[in-house]
This record gives sequence, structure tokens and C-alpha cells, in this order.
Amino acid sequence: MFPPATSSWMEVENTLKQLVLSDDENMCADIAPHVEGASGSEQVRGLAQELRAKLSGVLAHLTAQQMPSFPSVRTSGTKKMLAQDAIAADFVETLGKAGKEYAGVLRTRACERWTEFEGINEKEGAGTTDGLLYVWEPDSDSGVIRFVLALATIVWKDIVMVRLVKQRPSPPAVSIVVARDLAGIHRKGNVLVAEDAILRGPDGRTLCTLASPLTPDIPQVDATILGAMRKGVGLLRTLPAHRLLRVEIRTAHAQWLEEQGDFRTIRVEGGWRGLAKLVGCGSSHVAADQLKAIVQCQAHLCFEWPDGTYGNLVSYRVQSAGGRRPALLVLTVGDILLPGVVQGFDKRTRKGREARQLVPLPPLPPFVGRQQDWGPQANLQMITLCEFVSTSQELVTRGGISISDGRWRELADLSGVPPATLERVLDIWVKGDDRTPPFLRSPGENIYTLSDAHQDIFEFLVAGAKKRVAGRKAGRRGRKRRETRF
Repeated sequence: MFPPATSSWMEVENTLKQLVLSDDENMCADIAPHVEGASGSEQVRGLAQELRAKLSGVLAHLTAQQMPSFPSVRTSGTKKMLAQDAIAADFVETLGKAGKEYAGVLRTRACERWTEFEGINEKEGAGTTDGLLYVWEPDSDSGVIRFVLALATIVWKDIVMVRLVKQRPSPPAVSIVVARDLAGIHRKGNVLVAEDAILRGPDGRTLCTLASPLTPDIPQVDATILGAMRKGVGLLRTLPAHRLLRVEIRTAHAQWLEEQGDFRTIRVEGGWRGLAKLVGCGSSHVAADQLKAIVQCQAHLCFEWPDGTYGNLVSYRVQSAGGRRPALLVLTVGDILLPGVVQGFDKRTRKGREARQLVPLPPLPPFVGRQQDWGPQANLQMITLCEFVSTSQELVTRGGISISDGRWRELADLSGVPPATLERVLDIWVKGDDRTPPFLRSPGENIYTLSDAHQDIFEFLVAGAKKRVAGRKAGRRGRKRRETRF
């Protein structure tokens, strides 16, 4: 099906046309084995169908350009590249995250190839086109045109897998590393140290920093914002802060499932008072001011994420009321609060593999005591779910995880729940109350699992545990094969 390496664009074009006309069976047999993760007959057939459609789209774009000769150049500013490479990059970056990443790499390498071509042409007078069609030539291992291989991987990640996830939606979730950071900033006793531009925990540990010139994508902190943030840091340990966080994450997740364009954007009519009402805190000026201070903390605190990048939790803008038009608050949820971000963490490193583990966020648990004490209990729920994720293999082997009394005291200390309250918290979590179903079930002494009301969360955790176990086994088999080979 694939020609030998050639500099003839006409042969490449003919091969692409043959692929578009090929049937699903041949497409699956030739392409799918070289796409990492592609499995399942229905999914692979979907890959073949989508790939054929996208190849047809690429060919249509190439034909529409009416390039008079080969090689034709495309110029972007001071950079030049082969027109075919530029057209392919423009096309794939519209497909999704993986497409955007590949488009960036393709443009960079295409510019390098064109510069080399021009240098040889200038030096020898009749520049050879060898290498210009690198991405359009067959890969030496698979025999598949390199661009087709890349496009197949992009289609698998950005279209087939996304569709599969939406057909079997998982609960809203964040990386376990992010969940621990969130639990840290929502703890009682944190202090904003302006002179050092850090948020310091009660144990003296630096939890995160303030936005600085080194983080230009995050709004800078001025004197006015700093005063609001001091108030906001104290409010992060309250229940409204936990309610807001869940509204942000769950709304973005729901909008993604509904395939809304910018699913990260949450538009709130009524401004800050509208947000207070949406979160469930009433609509008073006091509640609005509290939510505003919390959002300002979310927007101006700066975190280092597992992939080495820096970012905040949300960004926001406010449109004042005018005439009959109500005030409008627009929140944009940061990528780090979305489950899909973990796909970018390096699974080849231990840190990256841990960061890829997702902590689901169920509805808030039943509470005990005064309402001002409920924030730490919500924080304990998040930390408890981190414990479930890190020991989730026990869920597979015996249906529950072991948490000793001593370990519960450690988790309570991390969350800010007083030791005297812990026993009552665990009791209501297992029994529930008139308004809220139980959060946990205890099938044995010091053994805990999720209650029946959270069966979806339990299944999510078990599926994640099984996937990690399978990954470790595959890794051990790979190491054994390499050791045997040498």
C-alpha cells in the first residue's frame, strides 16, 4: 500500500488518495498496530473511519491551495517552510490538544528543513529536495507515511478517546497532587507572607507563591489585591470555599460532557452576589464579598504543577451592571482543575505516574457541629479520597481500605479537624443524616469503603487501581524482556 521513500509529491498524493478509498479492515490492519493505546474492535474501527475522514480533509486543503510547483514555500513572518507542511499543521491543530502539540513540532522542524534546503541550494546551485518531504515519506519501521501515523495518533487521542470518555462519563476529578495542594491551602492556620510572596502553612511549609513577574500569565498582586487576599486566605478554610471549588470543577466537567465550546468558562449573572447564590451561600453583600475574596485568592496564588509549569486555579473578569443589564461575572477554570490535564504528565517518571492518578470529587458529606466547623470536615473528605486513591489496590483485593485510628488522627490534623470532633465526624459519615446520605461504609474494624450512594466513585477508584496494576505488570514484563535480550 505504501511507496518507497521518494521526493515525488505526486506519488505521496496518490498514496493518500488510496488510503482514503481503502476499507476499514485494511486501514485497521495497516495503521492501528502503530498507534499507542489503540485497542477494542469498535474503537479501532472508529479510528479508521475518523482517520479516513481527516485524510480526506487534508487532501481537500492541499488541493485548494493550487500550488503551482514543487517545492512551494509558505512564509510566516521571517520563517519559511514547505507549503504542504504548513497546510498539514494548520489542519491538525484544529483537532484538539494533541493536534496543537504536533502542529507546533511540525512547524519547527519544517522551518529547519527549509533552511537546510535553501543553504544547499545556495551553495550548490541546484538544491536537492531530499529531506523536504520527510513527514510525507514512509516510516522505516512501520512502512506507514509519517504524517499518516501522526494523524492517526492525534485522531485517536483527540476524537476517538474523547468520544469514548463522554459515552462512559467519569465523575469530576483532579490529579492527586493537585488535590493535596488544594487541601493544603484550605487548611486553618495558613499565613500570607507578603514580603516573601508566599502562602505558608501552620507547619512553616511553603504551600504556594504569589504571582510575580516570573509568572506573566497570572495577574500580578498589587496593594489592593493583597488586602483582599489576606481576607481570602482566612476564608479558604470555610465551607463556602469548598462549595465554590466544587461548583467550578463540576460545572466545567458538565460543560465538557455537553460539548460546549469553551467549557472552562462559567458565566454568572448578577456578579459576585449571583456567584454567592449559585454556590449556595445566599445573595447578601457579606456573602458576595466573601466569595470575591476567595476567588481573588484562587486567581493570584501561584502553584508549581507536576509537569514543571506554573499556574493559578481560576481567572475572572467582571462586567458592571448597566441599565437593565445585570452585572456579569465570568470565571475561567484553570486547566489544572480538569481531569484531562493528567494526560500531559510524564508516565515514565515516578512523580509523573503519581500525578496521573485522579481523585474524584463527590458531593459534600454530612456534617456535625457548628457551621463554621464544616470547612475542615469538607477538607477531610478530600484528603480521605486521596488516601483511597493512594491505597486503591486494597479496594480491588478486599473491597475496602485499611485506615487505623492513628492514621485517621493524622488525616484529621492535615485537614484541620479537631481531634475531639473526629469520632463524631466518622460516625455521621457512616450513618448519614436526614439531608445527606452516608459518605462511607465500614464492613470491618478499621476497614472503609464508599457508601452505596457513591457507587460511581467506588467503581471509578477500582477501575483506576486495576489500570495501574496492569501498567506495573506490563512494565515488569518489558524489563524482563530487555534483561533477557542482553
